[in-house]
Amino acid sequence: MKVVIIAAGMGSRLWESTRQKPKTLLPFGHGTILSTIIERFRSIGIDEFVIVTGYQGDEIVRYVERENHFGVGVEFVENRDWSRGNGLSVLAAAEAVGGAPFILSMSDHVVSPAALARMAGHPSERNLLLVDRRVEDAFDLDDATKVQVEDGQIVEIGKELPAFNALDCGIFRLNERFIRAMRVAAKSGVESISGGVRTLVESGDMEAVDLAPGEEWMDLDTPEAYGYGLLLTGGDPAPVTPRSALAAIRARRTCKRFADRPIDRPRIEELIELATCAPNHRMTEPWRFLVLGPEARRAYGEALGARRARKIENADAAKAVFDKTVRESVGVPGAIGVVQRLHDDEEIREEDFAAVYMAIQNLLLGAVPMGLGTYLRTGAVLGDAPLREAWGVQDDERIVAMVQLGEPAELPSMKPRLPVEAVARWLP
Repeated sequence: MKVVIIAAGMGSRLWESTRQKPKTLLPFGHGTILSTIIERFRSIGIDEFVIVTGYQGDEIVRYVERENHFGVGVEFVENRDWSRGNGLSVLAAAEAVGGAPFILSMSDHVVSPAALARMAGHPSERNLLLVDRRVEDAFDLDDATKVQVEDGQIVEIGKELPAFNALDCGIFRLNERFIRAMRVAAKSGVESISGGVRTLVESGDMEAVDLAPGEEWMDLDTPEAYGYGLLLTGGDPAPVTPRSALAAIRARRTCKRFADRPIDRPRIEELIELATCAPNHRMTEPWRFLVLGPEARRAYGEALGARRARKIENADAAKAVFDKTVRESVGVPGAIGVVQRLHDDEEIREEDFAAVYMAIQNLLLGAVPMGLGTYLRTGAVLGDAPLREAWGVQDDERIVAMVQLGEPAELPSMKPRLPVEAVARWLP
């Protein structure tokens, strides 16, 4: 059975978070929303996917190809009418599914694998929609698509239903009858998936499958919902809203232990982009960022290990400390060296130093809603000649810091800070 993922729309409500890129490529879990959806289906044995693209579809194609299709079969279908109803995206995929039953997934809905498995293996021959009866627990009820279910059959669907007893979870199992119904609806000017469902409702061909206890689903269609999803899946949160900066500042911790999972390149690139948004008085943009591979991380470990070893008289103990330091440095999932280009003017150089540290703070805070922990490393070791040479740092540059990062294996509690009245003076 194939899974059709419709990822053609603009997702404009998440533009604050996506910078107008496809929302399905937002960081989530161990990758992106899209990779999480694919991985969850893959975990239940489904390995054939049809992804319907439209708005900035080339970005989605490049991302999936860069990730080697996540080890599954992926066929791309373009919906040139992506600005219209989402039902047209399903019709665009009709040829790719070849008349066989298929699973339909939204590109911003994340659902428990157990629920996906029940949908794929359900014995009914009718068209199916996964629904959640826990209406009172909805994160954003106003935005949810409502469903009225009677005796297991869907009798009405829509966002503005006056009476409803379930919510649409964004996962369907459909067959050729839905394709025909969607074509009928589209010809009458109703181009939404819900329009196709209503056509089937009239013939009693739309059955509800209830979400079971312990199963969850998330619709990540708004900044608030996306932030809530990160909160549920990644520990310390940050809803991506105007208040997200407050949440990220309070949630940031120094993380010294990371899970053994790599960080994909898009997240690192976005962190660097966020860093460059820092205030910079004269727009000198003095920062440079070194994305450190294993050998560059080893060079740091050797420089730091040598310093630590010199403080230990016993040769065997010193070597053990050196080796441990190198091993720990190489083993972190990711690291970014932050370098300042040194201006000839001393005043500008001092201002640039402050700007570079503000860029570092941007990077640290940006990591929080991505589910990443960070460890800011500073100290005299960054000036050691062997390290500077290994990192290719020039004479007119200074290594300001290194940021180690990865998915946290554990996060410490927030350390107590002095209250505002102890650190602030109000001047007349």
